[in-house]
Amino acid sequence: MQRLEARHEVVYRFFRTTSREEALAIARSLGARFVALYGRDRVRFDPGGLLEPVHEEEGARVYRIRWEASPPAPAQNAAG
Repeated sequence: MQRLEARHEVVYRFFRTTSREEALAIARSLGARFVALYGRDRVRFDPGGLLEPVHEEEGARVYRIRWEASPPAPAQNAAG
C-alpha cells in the first residue's frame, strides 16, 4: 500500500508542478508516454511543443509526450 501511495504522490506532483523540468523528470521516472486529462484537468507547466494531441472527445483529452522536444536525460554516473 505504501508503494501505491508513493506513486500517487509522484503522479500528483506531475500535474501540480509549474516546472516543465520537474514534470519531465517525473514523467521520465514513470516511463510515461501519454498524458490523459479529464474534464477541467490541466497541467500547470508550459506544455508547448511537448504534448502532442492524439485524441479528444467531450470531457477527455489524450496527449503523447514528445520526448524528442525535451532535453535528454542527464547521464547516469556508473561509478555512483
